[in-house]
Amino acid sequence: MSRVRLKECVPEHEAAVRRWLEGRLTVETVKDNPGRLVQRGAGLYFKEFREKGLAGCLRRTLADRAAREYRILKHLEATGLGAPRPVAYGVDGSRSFVVTREISDVRILKAELAGPSFSPSERRRVLRAFARFVRAVHEVGVRHDDFHIGNVLLGPGPAFHVLDVHRAALGRVGHRERVRMLAFVLHSLITFITKADTVRFLGDYLGRRPERRFVREVEVAFDRERRRYWESREKRCLKDSREFAVEGEWLLRRPMTVEQAQAAVAAPGRVVKELPKRSLRVVGELFVKAHPHARRIWRNARGLEVRDLPTPALRACGRGVVVGDWHADGAPLWDFVKEAFPPWSRGERNDFIFHLACLVRRMHARGVYHHDLKANNVLALPSGGFMIVDLDRVSFGKVSPSRRGHNLAQLNAAVGAPVTRADRLRFYRWYAPFDRHWKRVAREVMRETRARKHVWPARGDGGSDA
Repeated sequence: MSRVRLKECVPEHEAAVRRWLEGRLTVETVKDNPGRLVQRGAGLYFKEFREKGLAGCLRRTLADRAAREYRILKHLEATGLGAPRPVAYGVDGSRSFVVTREISDVRILKAELAGPSFSPSERRRVLRAFARFVRAVHEVGVRHDDFHIGNVLLGPGPAFHVLDVHRAALGRVGHRERVRMLAFVLHSLITFITKADTVRFLGDYLGRRPERRFVREVEVAFDRERRRYWESREKRCLKDSREFAVEGEWLLRRPMTVEQAQAAVAAPGRVVKELPKRSLRVVGELFVKAHPHARRIWRNARGLEVRDLPTPALRACGRGVVVGDWHADGAPLWDFVKEAFPPWSRGERNDFIFHLACLVRRMHARGVYHHDLKANNVLALPSGGFMIVDLDRVSFGKVSPSRRGHNLAQLNAAVGAPVTRADRLRFYRWYAPFDRHWKRVAREVMRETRARKHVWPARGDGGSDA
């Protein structure tokens, strides 16, 4: 960075900043990726923004991220809101940087919420204060487009400090922007709060009981944000990143290498299934699946993974083949039921049916439709979990009522005795727990099953298509 020029700098820290620019300051690297380098030393944080090619240089010239972050941090400092105090920023033809003071005695909010240190009452107190902090950021005219709990520091008090404001802008934050940013914040809290907590968070943000219309607006924006998040994370399996690698025709999940993937494909293994143009072999703790739509399977598996739906992790994808983790203890749904159900108590049966119903409900609620959801494509595990397999016929998007019914009919037809009519009714009741008309759902599923020329309840060979 020898050509970087200091645009602004607090005099008391200028010596340390110049030593860093000259490579003479002892620092610790916090983050290093193609877009940013973050280092820490001498009580300061140094953030370098990297731009690639002509387009990147043009973006830096028109909207330099370091200059924007410095300007917004100065604004937050002037308004008294928590944020790192800006020290300096500079720029050259392809790179720019911003320097801030290190904040002591703070932790990342996300890590704290995920840890065991908070009691329910303490967690509630922190979330109430955080909702008010979010409102305060909006009130001072900061529209932060990456405002999530991974970019917030928590200190005593509780006190909050917002980070990474290079994606923020200054100006009036209107109603639509507030709804969108609240949805973004709530999406980052999704694993830590319930739906009731969400409504309370909105009330704490507003300072009053939220109107039903406002809650609905945030819910719609939340669903939109969640879909955008899933789609962006799903695409990461197709390019180089911290988790995935692209080497020639191979797509890999790190740390698997091309050599390891090729060795698995070349090994004879144990043949589990063999059809024209398709086969499934087990090689040690891996499976090797030959399929003409291997790349689709690779991406669909990632799609289920980012939606927190269980499926075997894939390790590599080549031309016409995927390699993934083999779950030797898994069994096709009906095979598992035939063996497990007879000795089970009513409570054990109900627990199994409840979790299966919840899985199918989550699939549909998260926009996943399996065109061939039969018993062989759902593996049951002795631990009580499930795995969704054969993903070449999975699609993503809003699952219509007719498609929901079709999937339910497929499962209904695929599982025979010892599953009883009462078991099936319990399944539908738990699949639609808040639907007062759940019995109508069950009747429609039975009708769909018969329309597919299955006997209900299913019996015989497990419900192969007639």
